Amino acid sequence: MLNFSRFKVGTRLYSGFGALIVLLPKPDHLLLDNIAVRPDRQGRGLGPDAIRAVARYLFDVLGHHRITIDPSAANDRAIRAYERVGFRPIGRMRGYERGPDGTWHDGLLMDLLRDELR
Repeated sequence: MLNFSRFKVGTRLYSGFGALIVLLPKPDHLLLDNIAVRPDRQGRGLGPDAIRAVARYLFDVLGHHRITIDPSAANDRAIRAYERVGFRPIGRMRGYERGPDGTWHDGLLMDLLRDELR
């Protein structure tokens, strides 16, 4: 796991962001999981900026080729943030996660290749 709770892009210092990064069996692929922006920091463009900074680190420093992410298919705000960075939907996973009420919900599988980062 890498901690990106505080990071800098240019002269702007960010905080209130967290990401869990899971390495997949292939050495040049990974999964971003449990990405969150504190509620009082949402709506300011922090999410896409933070995701972009994490992706640059994973591509440029760690040498990864591909990043996947699997937001809830109903999480439109997160999906828009990922798309602004360059992630593309590649499939819907039906009944992917169980909600607190016990019902199953779909997930959206998205990926980003190194040369697609915006």
